[in-house]
Amino acid sequence: MDSIPHFRNPRPLLPWLGICVAALLTVLGASVLGGLERDKPTKDTASRSANNAKNCSKCHGGSGTNSGSGSAAVVGVPREFTPGATYGLTIRTAETGRTVWGHQLTATDSNGVAVGSFSNPDAFTEIVTDGILQFVLQNSQGNFAGTPDGPVVWHVDWTAPPPGGGPAYFWMSTVAGDNDLTQFNDSTYNFARASVEAGTVHLGATIMAQPDFPTSGIRVLSRGAGDDLRVAMRVSNHKPITENYTVVTRVKLPSGSIYPGAGYLSSDPLTLTSGQTGTVHFSQTIPPIAPLGLYEFQAIVGIAPSTFVDLFVFPFEVVP
Repeated sequence: MDSIPHFRNPRPLLPWLGICVAALLTVLGASVLGGLERDKPTKDTASRSANNAKNCSKCHGGSGTNSGSGSAAVVGVPREFTPGATYGLTIRTAETGRTVWGHQLTATDSNGVAVGSFSNPDAFTEIVTDGILQFVLQNSQGNFAGTPDGPVVWHVDWTAPPPGGGPAYFWMSTVAGDNDLTQFNDSTYNFARASVEAGTVHLGATIMAQPDFPTSGIRVLSRGAGDDLRVAMRVSNHKPITENYTVVTRVKLPSGSIYPGAGYLSSDPLTLTSGQTGTVHFSQTIPPIAPLGLYEFQAIVGIAPSTFVDLFVFPFEVVP
């Protein structure tokens, strides 16, 4: 893949989805998570542009996102969707030692607009909207307070959009809490995967990137020298066959140059069966010599040695 100097048609960054609303109103979780854990976020899932990829660690402290021993997933997202068809989704999270739970799920197109529609939530789930997106989250009974370890599950249906809209991107963030009536010492997890329209010429794979560090209500993710830039990159294989992919990363510097000038910051092989979503984790400490200013993180999936498949970019700023 080193022979590809510049990659074509990066997906446009999404419009800003807004910041987390005030505590005790809506920050990821149910109406009742207990004390400050009652916060119920809207707009704190991820979205197609990672500058909007806020997650539950914005308000729920503890270990870094995806750094605990637990897990989160959405089961039932199809490899290919049939326009207008309805699919049953199961939202699942778990972590040993945790006793209260929350989640938020949304689905977008490549421009950050709601794609398809959610319906038929189970008795522990509700659907809300901010006028742009729908969000699925647990209701006041759905935090399963006192339920140890998990997995806990919630159910909702998703109806695919009309034809011609491109891929659907599903983004989720979850909380596995300690039920101590505060937002501290909780674990947070992200999950993402995509689905493409059946019967069309579509990408063989899609890549989605989610920061693994707390993100605040700002347009650009900020990191300082000595901070870790940690990103989870989710690749979904939409082919009917197993494929051997390679996931690489690089950055665009404030000067506009690509770093590194040759090769990549990271390069990881990833073999996926048909319909499988796999994760590659990137982590690098920002060195003291890094120029201050606005950067662009680029996550790329391809097939070695030189076949480009998909690209995801997001901005971040190195600050003093």
